[in-house]
Amino acid sequence: MITNDKAFDMLPHAVDIFEKLDMEKFIKENTVEVEEGDDETTLTKEQGMKMVKYVVRNANKVKEEVFNIVAISTDKTVDEVRKDSVSITINTFKEILQDEELMGFFSQGTK
Repeated sequence: MITNDKAFDMLPHAVDIFEKLDMEKFIKENTVEVEEGDDETTLTKEQGMKMVKYVVRNANKVKEEVFNIVAISTDKTVDEVRKDSVSITINTFKEILQDEELMGFFSQGTK
């Protein structure tokens, strides 16, 4: 569970990722207009997966930030996260990116 304290601890790292990966540009380039008859849930999931893929594809640029966010969310140290398998780290980070409530919190903190 991501508590308020954890979210606030993650916020500076999330902002660093946002800036380093120019997420504002990515979002502008990947915004989709919802049209009548569209399934908003499906569109949201598809857009979320695009963002996850973009961040994972560029993870080498934000490795320290990812380690810090995963460490905070899992109550581990950064060194412990470094020793985890890549699949554990990526899956944990992916879960964080897909948490709508948390992403809403982060988007508020980056405006």
